[in-house]
Amino acid sequence: TFIFSVADVSGKGISAAMFMVMAHTLLRKLAASGRPPSEVMNEINRFLLEQNETGMFVTMFLGYYDIKKGTVRYANAGHPQPFCMNKEGTLRRFGEVTGVPLGISDVFECEEKKETLKIDETLVLYTDGFPEARTSTGEFLNEKRFQDLIVEQSQMSAKRLSEVLFQKVTSFQQKKLADDLTLLVLRRG
Repeated sequence: TFIFSVADVSGKGISAAMFMVMAHTLLRKLAASGRPPSEVMNEINRFLLEQNETGMFVTMFLGYYDIKKGTVRYANAGHPQPFCMNKEGTLRRFGEVTGVPLGISDVFECEEKKETLKIDETLVLYTDGFPEARTSTGEFLNEKRFQDLIVEQSQMSAKRLSEVLFQKVTSFQQKKLADDLTLLVLRRG
């Protein structure tokens, strides 16, 4: 099983970085113990609530990928839904949001769901810095253009797809990033 996650913290600066470090440290410990994604998310939420004096929160997608079967057990705490693309370039949303962001509510239950990646399907996980990328004049890249960028690169390897998406979104912003960019691309072979 390959365990992966993509997360984004609200806010900027040292306090936001420290908040994410706490979430990441706990994530690594809990996921390595073999606990299910939903339990890991619920535990991280409890911990962050105790530490949260500034009202920050973390969105997170946590997946457990069975490489042989192609199944992904996951929990999604308020993070943008990933995209899944087949080799013909048809794009669909992958999974669903199964809970609210971490660190904002003690009435929290993040469900676990399961999806399957078919042979040659590509999973694209990202932070909102991609569709919310903007030019110096305030024009947003937006969700539709981001999807089009993914589809245009459908014949590329996962590594090359991630490189090209970063290049194109950075160029769109004239190399002045408005938000952080995190991207994870997996392809089932």
